[in-house]
Amino acid sequence: MTDIKNYQNQVEEIARKFKGIFHSTFQFIGFLTPDGTLTEANDSAIQFAGLQPADVIGKKFWDCHWWRISEQTRAELKANIERAAKGEFVQYEVEILGANNTTTTILFNLKPLFNERNEVYSIIPEGRLIQEIVDTRKELISKNNELSRFTTIVSHDLKEPLRMVSQFMNKLEQKYAGSLDDKARQYIFYAVDGARRMSKLIDELLNYSRISEKDKTFERINSLNLLDDVKQSLKQIILEKNVLVEISELPEIIAIKTAIRILFTNLITNSIKYSKSDIAPIIKIACIDDINYWQFSVSDNGIGINKEHHEMIFQLFSRLHSRVEYEGTGIGLATCKKIVELHHGKIWVDSELDKGSTFFFTIKKNIDA
Repeated sequence: MTDIKNYQNQVEEIARKFKGIFHSTFQFIGFLTPDGTLTEANDSAIQFAGLQPADVIGKKFWDCHWWRISEQTRAELKANIERAAKGEFVQYEVEILGANNTTTTILFNLKPLFNERNEVYSIIPEGRLIQEIVDTRKELISKNNELSRFTTIVSHDLKEPLRMVSQFMNKLEQKYAGSLDDKARQYIFYAVDGARRMSKLIDELLNYSRISEKDKTFERINSLNLLDDVKQSLKQIILEKNVLVEISELPEIIAIKTAIRILFTNLITNSIKYSKSDIAPIIKIACIDDINYWQFSVSDNGIGINKEHHEMIFQLFSRLHSRVEYEGTGIGLATCKKIVELHHGKIWVDSELDKGSTFFFTIKKNIDA
């Protein structure tokens, strides 16, 4: 009898502890029968709605105060309870009603509990307040939209006068060609070339600012086909520089197609730009399976990069050479880094001066498409 009494005391103590935890947690938690009847709700959920337990216990969950925000909300909940009753874990964001008909957003879960016969005998509904996160997300989207509009307007307002400079300088050279000396022609060339470089800088800055998850679609991509498209777009410079591009077998990836195209385009043009003057450029593109990632490599036989500069080359506006030696904006590799990070990967380089370079980057395999 003593053992039985001790056992009962232990059970009662465990029950008291469970009840204390159940009612003191900040999350909204309860228990449902498989048909959606609410059998228990913790104090946080009850007090949030300004209710008494008798107002909701024994009722169908979708008929309770929290869900009376709309018929669509109630119907969605009912359908999701049916899914949970079949053994499925359900999670989604939803707006619910609180006291005095105030509204807030929660991250809501329905977790089925199984008996020894693997049958669902109960469902745990659980909600966490995420209104601050939702508000911050909305504000961020608004700021991104505002930034996008701003960059587009600035791009147009900056490029228009540059176009005028180029056009009028060209007209000036054509109209007064006979009376211009070499010095004047040189000045005109500098003005037109400066306007062209500034226009290119604006375009690349605009592309850099637009690379984000907003309005981007992750999709399944055939890497080999995409690289064929990139090679075709670079056909002129590949022929001019007598470039050999060797591409190994490449996998299908889940990625943002336009961004990956920019990534490969920048890396290939970078290899061509920094090729040796006395040797035809050879560019090799390959990929290996690295468990949770695809690891791509773009190798060349170019001039190489000093080890002390391996990290700084991925910084915005970073340049290792003068514009006279190699033309560029210092944005290309920074754009590559931003694209790779958008795909939850990393980018780095293995290189030595006069020994070529190999750029590596990883792309996570399981990105939600």
